[in-house]
Amino acid sequence: MSIELTDKEKLLLWGLNKHPNATLNELSDILSLKQSTTAAIKNRLMKQHYFFELNIPMLNRLGFEMLGVGIMKFNSLISMKHRFGKTVELMDNSYDLFLAVEGQNIGLAFGFFRDYTNFKKFEEDNTIKLAGLDFLEGKLPIYVLFPFKHSHIRTFFDFWRLLDEVFSLNNTVNTFNDQKWFFPKNSIDLTDKEKLVLLALTEYPNATLKQIGDSINLSRHSVGRIKSKLFEMGLIKKLYLPNFLKLGLNILALYYITFNPKNPPKNEDFILLNSKFSLFFANTSLEAVLVASYRDFKEYLNDKMQKISFLKEKNLIIEEPMIHEISVEKMQITKAFDASMILRTIFDITQPIFDLQRIPSFRSLKETL
Repeated sequence: MSIELTDKEKLLLWGLNKHPNATLNELSDILSLKQSTTAAIKNRLMKQHYFFELNIPMLNRLGFEMLGVGIMKFNSLISMKHRFGKTVELMDNSYDLFLAVEGQNIGLAFGFFRDYTNFKKFEEDNTIKLAGLDFLEGKLPIYVLFPFKHSHIRTFFDFWRLLDEVFSLNNTVNTFNDQKWFFPKNSIDLTDKEKLVLLALTEYPNATLKQIGDSINLSRHSVGRIKSKLFEMGLIKKLYLPNFLKLGLNILALYYITFNPKNPPKNEDFILLNSKFSLFFANTSLEAVLVASYRDFKEYLNDKMQKISFLKEKNLIIEEPMIHEISVEKMQITKAFDASMILRTIFDITQPIFDLQRIPSFRSLKETL
């Protein structure tokens, strides 16, 4: 189910995704809208749950070495309804994960890991728990690691090219966003107050500076100064996650590609593979994970065949890519888009920052229709 938007609403939603860190003033200038109009449309779309506003901590700056993607094939004899509650509990208790979704027979999880030892412990613990519940089809889950110093995170849940296509805005060309995800690579240390502000911004991206300041005994000015510093240092980035169902995005597709070691892809090959439908794209020289979204099966099939034809024509693969599609309408979100548990664990913070209702959970996007 999708809901019609006005031209200005479409433009604003696209603009938020293309320029997530722009101020209201800057965004108004970019989109040639009055500031009052920009503010009114943004507030309206947020209240109607057309998007979820997030602050993403750049954990590479806090000593984490890699991003990992897990692909799980579920036991087809066990229904999603029976499986769902247990997988929610399992994924919620896995502090390394920040997002997990599942379809009828496939699960997809994203996590940040401090090092390989940290990842290996997570992999073994989760696999043993899933197997113990008889949820796995027989094969072990596939985990693909993307070390920040040896990988490219080319697209990290960027929707602006896809929205341009869906809304027929003709504002973009087939290029990557100008955001640099998980770069630079070097780690930095934070003061205790900076850690609390970073956690508050991650847990409560809509909280005011005064609300954060009152909760951690800092002035509004001090919180604002720390917030600016965190963004300037690349410790946090803004992300606007659209509501799939309200935009008519009905299919989520996962591509896991292993490349020909005798003929690995060049940078221009990755650019061509990273089509306007891509939401997430990460690669090393020998493997890649791509997640894309489509309005209908015809659109999905056309893009999939273009990718496969390109890979075969250029002799970039020696075996067929692993491809799974998930119906967005039937999809379950077992871990909402949330990295705050990771921060709480590494900062050793257990007390609540303040007692506010969190933003509407990405997990409950179907309830917002």
